[in-house]
Amino acid sequence: MGFQVYQTEGFEEPWWFNDDWHEDVVSVYTTDSIEEASKKYAQETLQLNKLFPKYRSRVAGMAAFWQPGELSWCEPCANDEQVYHSLVIFEDNQPLSDNMVAELTALLNQYPGLNDQEI
Repeated sequence: MGFQVYQTEGFEEPWWFNDDWHEDVVSVYTTDSIEEASKKYAQETLQLNKLFPKYRSRVAGMAAFWQPGELSWCEPCANDEQVYHSLVIFEDNQPLSDNMVAELTALLNQYPGLNDQEI
């Protein structure tokens, strides 16, 4: 199966992984190599960083971007909630292992400007 780079749009940052998180997927890129997945993730991260002023990441391979005040009605919450535009890398449709996160971190450090983002 390889690696997947998911882009999501929804009310939750990507590290929450609620049961229905797949409903928030707006695109998925699939590749057989972590190198290609890291390249796609870096490209998408830089692009989203240009579009949204806020950024947060808790671990390599998971990032959330947002525009404060970009709200949408959340039916289960019965409230307007912040919308997040997120990226996450999976391996074989599962979150990355600690070893793979370490490898991904080393790969992402190669991309100029990627680590210069404000958090």
